Amino acid sequence: MAELFQFPVRNPRPIATAEGVLVKAVSVVQHAMLPDSGVSRDTLLDELLELLDGPEALEVYNRSKQTW
Repeated sequence: MAELFQFPVRNPRPIATAEGVLVKAVSVVQHAMLPDSGVSRDTLLDELLELLDGPEALEVYNRSKQTW
């Protein structure tokens, strides 16, 4: 994840997209950690995989590889 936030200043949009992906991932984990959430480990992993396999995460990944 550290790579996602090391974009040059000339590319502000990927930063916003990377932050969005990170915020969503943190939100999923925080929701699952609530004592009465009833979210299983498998469900949590499925949700994170869906998020990280989505178009926003793919865009961030592709742009990070173009930058390096």
